Amino acid sequence: MRIFWVRAIAFVILFLALLILGLSLERVTLAFGRLQPENYAAVARRAMRQGDLDAAERIVEKRLSKHFYDFDALYLYAEIKAHKREFTTASEIIREVFRRVPGAKANDVAAYGYDEAKTYFLLAKYLWRAGACEEAAEMMCAALDAGYSLAQEEANSYMDEAALTSVQAAGVARVAAKIKNSPAFLRAIDILLRTHSMRRRGEILLAQWMETVDKNLFGAQMRLRALLSTSPGDPAVNLALANVYSRAFRKESAGARWQSLARETTGAKVVGAGLFRLSKGNYVDSRGIVMGRNGTASARIFTGAYRVTRLVMNVTGTWAIGMYPVLVVRVDDKEICRLYVDGLQPHLFDLSLWPQGAPKDLSLELEFINDAFEPLSGVDRNVIVHDVILY
Repeated sequence: MRIFWVRAIAFVILFLALLILGLSLERVTLAFGRLQPENYAAVARRAMRQGDLDAAERIVEKRLSKHFYDFDALYLYAEIKAHKREFTTASEIIREVFRRVPGAKANDVAAYGYDEAKTYFLLAKYLWRAGACEEAAEMMCAALDAGYSLAQEEANSYMDEAALTSVQAAGVARVAAKIKNSPAFLRAIDILLRTHSMRRRGEILLAQWMETVDKNLFGAQMRLRALLSTSPGDPAVNLALANVYSRAFRKESAGARWQSLARETTGAKVVGAGLFRLSKGNYVDSRGIVMGRNGTASARIFTGAYRVTRLVMNVTGTWAIGMYPVLVVRVDDKEICRLYVDGLQPHLFDLSLWPQGAPKDLSLELEFINDAFEPLSGVDRNVIVHDVILY
């Protein structure tokens, strides 16, 4: 009799345990599912759809705290920040993707979801919304060459905006020239030519269009020489002329006069190639700083007595595996912008970095980040920095 009651009690206990487990199984499964790597994104997106962006952000931050090289999580993190309209923060998160890639490649660690073309595209998208339209245009050109599927649609949306600021117009002109969209280009150039502070930029871009699209080298030269008559001391104009002459006559010496004038201009601080410290594998020759592999060129600069506001650079990049080089510019260890060295070679960059004037003492670093080599054709993606001028 005693055995019967022991067995009955044991049966009841087992039945109740199974009942409790059955009732809580769904809740336990859901809680466990939230911990799985493949489910964090779905949970975060559900929170986004419900309007709880802070909860979505916490979910992704928790994921990143445990999985440093989850690039999909970084993309989602930037998307959440963009939904909060924190576009500058979103663009910084995408820059962080680029910064983490070398570590993921160099170490035997788990990495998830890195897509180079997507990263260029997202950086362009968030930079544009943050108001950094000229750098956004550089990265959009990179995304277009990388073949990202949404890049063309995004680029067209910039050109379709009803009213463009002068900064937006500079970005639109750069991308429109890339895809040879004449109406969008001319609309943007008209805005630049009517804006005193951007007129020089507009004239140089228009000369480049005349050279590349209209095939009117003589007209491009005449336009730049006319601009030089009103801006005789501007190194960017002199370098633009030097580039046109060099390309027109296929000789490095053809534009030497204007290149010399750019370097001798009053108020220009020329940063000679010999002042740069170069990472292993890169070197200096008569052309300038030659970067044949990923690495940096850095220099400490005393800007002198004149108040400089711009960084003017003349750079040549070689195409390989579908893309041109990307060059990162840092000032005092802070990333200022990323440049895409495509199109006309040498490629002129005129960057207004210090509206209130540059510090008298600063460090400048240029980093080549996307070296590539095609063994079958022997094509190598390289960078040569010919001129670096503060003005």
